[in-house]
Amino acid sequence: MRRLKSLITLSLAGTLLAPAALAQKMPMSHRMSPMGVLPGGISFLGQVDHAYQEALNAHAAVAMGMSDMAANHLSNVDMVIANLTQVDTSLDTDTKNRLSAIRQDAANLKGNLSDRTAALTGTTALVGRFASLMDQVASRNLGGGGGGANRPNMAVAEILADAAQSAAMGQEALAGRDFETAQIHVRDLTRHLDQAQRAAAMPMARVASADKQRIQALKRQAQTLDSQVSSRSNSAVRTAGNLVTQIGRDLPHFAQAPAGGGAGMPMNR
Repeated sequence: MRRLKSLITLSLAGTLLAPAALAQKMPMSHRMSPMGVLPGGISFLGQVDHAYQEALNAHAAVAMGMSDMAANHLSNVDMVIANLTQVDTSLDTDTKNRLSAIRQDAANLKGNLSDRTAALTGTTALVGRFASLMDQVASRNLGGGGGGANRPNMAVAEILADAAQSAAMGQEALAGRDFETAQIHVRDLTRHLDQAQRAAAMPMARVASADKQRIQALKRQAQTLDSQVSSRSNSAVRTAGNLVTQIGRDLPHFAQAPAGGGAGMPMNR
């Protein structure tokens, strides 16, 4: 369940979007920038975040002696970054170089996982590259006038993928009768759904009324789950699972939406 967000992301990047072909067909004004969103529900910040998570997963897998799993995560780092660089034609030279270095590190590491000590050092360095890239993105988007208007935005589909992950982690906690941890994840789920609702309300997002109602329905289910967790109801596990399933069913509607996004959406990560 902890890998749900990554699986959704890879599905969007590899199947729904077809990045290279899409970039060739789209006019320049509609290609992605760090402040915009493409069809397929992806954004610059969101994709970097997903690749970052895969790098962290690779490091953890190496630490636990699971080299095959680490190789899979490193492949995912390469795939997400490759898709991002193919689609986004507006990247500056410094960002391109940083992303290229990340891909090269991931490729080198994938072929040298047998030496656990060296692999731990390498994955630590890879995670460090992502940390540096995130710092660069933040410094560029938070500087100057405009405040929140200069912050990077996330696509509705990406926010809902985060919500699904929170619901799944809540379900996992509930299965272990850990209601305190479940409450934390359910509140995070609610926060993501609130954020998705705000993003969907932005004119540039071009979200259909029916899809806005889908988010509202998810919020009602989340409220029910919150009440069940607070009362330690045995029904909470099933409700959390139903939410994960429903978000999965709803996601394609948002992932297939036209290009949208805008600069006013705050970065709540």
